[in-house]
Amino acid sequence: MSTHTFNTLTAAQELAAAGMSAGQAAAIASQLGVAATPDLAVLATKSDIASLRAEIYRALMFQAGAIIAVTVALVKLIPGAG
Repeated sequence: MSTHTFNTLTAAQELAAAGMSAGQAAAIASQLGVAATPDLAVLATKSDIASLRAEIYRALMFQAGAIIAVTVALVKLIPGAG
């Protein structure tokens, strides 16, 4: 994963040069810096993905079993089919 840095000082200077007050430019640049910095704590790890994959697989197997059981039960209810 590549890292990209956001230069808040340059952004504030450019906003101020465009006519914005220095205080507003600094506040906006600061918030843009916060927004541009990823929070790595909320990213999924390989372990998280493997765990989720296993959970989905178990749920699908349960659903497949339930569908088969219901289908067999319904077939037995049809006269002459079971």
